Formats: sequence, structure tokens, C-alpha cells
Amino acid sequence: MFPNPYTNSKWMRESHPFLLEVAEELKKLGCECIKTPRFPSLTWILFNRKKLDVLHVHWPEQYYELAWHSENRLLSKILGVFDFTAPLRRVLGFGWLFAFVHLLRLTGIPLLWTVHDLFPHTSQSPSKLQLFARQYLLKHTEVLLLNCENAAGLVEKELGQAKNVVVAPLGDYKLFYPETTNRQRARQLFRLSENESMFLFFGSQRPHRNAQELIRSFGEIPDPSVHLWVVGYTPENIRAAEEELNWSDWRVHLHLRQVSNQQVEYAIKACDFLVMPGKNYLTSAVAVLALSYGIPVIAPHYGCAKDMVGDAGILYDDTQPDGLKDAMEYALNNKESLQNTARQQISRWSWQITAEQTYKAYQLAIKHKPAHDDM
Repeated sequence: MFPNPYTNSKWMRESHPFLLEVAEELKKLGCECIKTPRFPSLTWILFNRKKLDVLHVHWPEQYYELAWHSENRLLSKILGVFDFTAPLRRVLGFGWLFAFVHLLRLTGIPLLWTVHDLFPHTSQSPSKLQLFARQYLLKHTEVLLLNCENAAGLVEKELGQAKNVVVAPLGDYKLFYPETTNRQRARQLFRLSENESMFLFFGSQRPHRNAQELIRSFGEIPDPSVHLWVVGYTPENIRAAEEELNWSDWRVHLHLRQVSNQQVEYAIKACDFLVMPGKNYLTSAVAVLALSYGIPVIAPHYGCAKDMVGDAGILYDDTQPDGLKDAMEYALNNKESLQNTARQQISRWSWQITAEQTYKAYQLAIKHKPAHDDM
């Protein structure tokens, strides 16, 4: 599933450039990524079975939920002819996953799964079928690839025990963004004076990312020299709720639309702290992006936050009513020391290490590949 065919894809370059970077580093280690369709059909596996040593999956829900069914002509025709209800569509998707997994086992191709999150971002409360699908996939996955040590226990608690686990931490995200300005100029663009502080919420919004909770908690901090910027694409229903909260506090600034990479650079360089109040995040590239620029991160004490953020930010208990507010106040009172630690944090990460650990996972998967018939 590595992105060789997507090298020229604007979506891949802008949304998941780290996959391209890791693919390049893997190539240096002698790993070849063969051209993979966005929706790999069963016939594709059969035709490529002699070439494949490992099949690497990143977001399996795109397959068992049939989100990309149009890439498969036969499946697209079937779904087009019959007006399937959503529950039946999910059952069909799981049926495809079942056939997919067993064909891999029949052909002796080991499966490796990078678990970015326990459940898809769109699943506030995962259905029983969603849970069963991921538990089933884990059961037939030879190696689980995670971005931090702390994720292993959470995966085991929710999905079951993995056969083998390899940790491949993420690298420096500053590599993927332009260097067109400095911090002083960026702060001028946000109209920040030297004695003012800026909290930043960044990223496409979904209900579980809790920007509204952040706006409410920020409103309890009376300091007039502190600002909050909420930046990123926002659906209309969330936008309306946030704009209503915004009217009561002139220090809250909303930029609720997609931003360019250059605008990302401005926002990250201008802010003093990145705040991520989202629920149940296993891995966050946004947190790594902030740390890549030496910006401390404020996030719930969950998932990879402990490994990624460490002392370069504040990890708070999101079950406490004042947990987020107290974390922001503590950050304001310890700004300099947190920023110094954040600048040191990223020095431990590199995409070369990510690729080396991924390659190690491939070797382990091959070592434990399922027995198969010679087809």
C-alpha cells in the first residue's frame, strides 16, 4: 500500500507526504514498492502473488466500508445495479475483507497493518461490525506497525493481542513545508505584539476534535493579552456552533477553511502553543508538525501523546472539567521552558529511523508469513 503510483498525486503530496518520504527511504534500504491500485481487487492479488513479499495496509476501513468501490469495476457495477441499504453495504464490505484476508493467506502473502487510530476518524461510536472487522483483521495480521510504544496496550485492550509489534516513530514534518518567513514576520501577520501569546487549534474539524470545548475553556482565561486561533476546514454544522461561541470573545479568531502549506507555516511559526483537545487520538501528525517547529503541544494524556510530546508540552486529564483550562494556564506561566524542551524533542526523530523500523517490520512479517499452497 505504499504510494509509488501516487507520487504525482497532489492529494498524496499535500495530505500524506510522509508516506512518500518513507517510501524513498525504504528504497535506499533495498525495498521495492510495486504499483498498487487504490482499491486492490482479488484478481490483482492473484496476478501479483509472485511479486509480493508483504502487503502493507494503512487505512483498512477504506476497503471494508467500500469507500473506494468505484476503483473496482465489477464491484461498482454490482453496487450500482442494486440499491443497497447502509447496513447491507457494510455486510458486503466485510464479506470482501474476509475474502481478501483469506486469499492472502492462501497465497502465503503476510499482512502488515500500520494502525494510525483504533477506529476511523468518522466513527464517533464504532458499530459492532466495525469493531469486529478490525479485530478480525488484527487476528490475521502478521505484524502490527505503531508510531509509539504506548499505543500497543490500547490496541490490545480494544482489538486484541497482536502477533508481532514494531514501533516506527514519525519524523520531522518541517521537511514538507516551505521556509518563506520567520517567527517575527509570521506573528506580524497575525497582528501579535511581543507581549501577547497565541494558542492554535489546527486541522480539519470533526466533532471528536473538540474545538468548541477549547473555545469554552479558553474563555475562562481572563488574560486580554492571550489569543486563540482556530484554523482548518470546518463542516457547516460545526462552523455555526463555533461562530456562536466566537461572538462572546473578541480574542477568539476563526479561520474555518482549508489552508495552503504556506499558510500552515505562518500559523505554526506565529503560535506559542498548539492545542489538541481531541478524544481518543492514537497518533497525531499535527502534534508532530508543531514539535517539528519547536512549538509545545497541549493534549489529553492518551495514545501516543505521552511518547510524542513528553515534557515538550502539557498532557492533561480530559475527564476533569478544568483539565484543559488548567493546562493552558500552566503553559502560559511556563512558556520559555516548554519551548526550549520542544525545540530539543524533534532531534530524536527522523524519517530514516521510520523507514528502518518499517523495513524491520517487513522482515519480521516475511519470517512469520502464513503457510500456503503453491498456486
